[in-house]
Amino acid sequence: MESAPDDPRASREAYQLLGPHARANLKERAERASRGQGRRYEPYEMLAEGRFGLKFRPKAMTAQTSGDEAVVLVRGEGPEERAQVHCVREGSSWHLEPELPDVAPPARRSDGGAP
Repeated sequence: MESAPDDPRASREAYQLLGPHARANLKERAERASRGQGRRYEPYEMLAEGRFGLKFRPKAMTAQTSGDEAVVLVRGEGPEERAQVHCVREGSSWHLEPELPDVAPPARRSDGGAP
């Protein structure tokens, strides 16, 4: 995602690294944006370039796996530089499952019409 502003393929590639829950979430957001804006949006376009970035540079990583799920513990230089990355296995590949907010149900007008 750090190279997305300079490389239009980066968002597509980042999207391919996501797990099924995250991809479904972004697909729903793209469908809603497409309906509301009058143009087709792709799910990878829902990845906001400026919203992603490393909080620290990883120095060590260890994985704790349980079946088709894993948590990767990432450590940086200082004791405050710690993160957990949730992953799922799809076939022979591992994919990231970031914590994305659920897509809220569409708003309805009080008279029962569309918003």
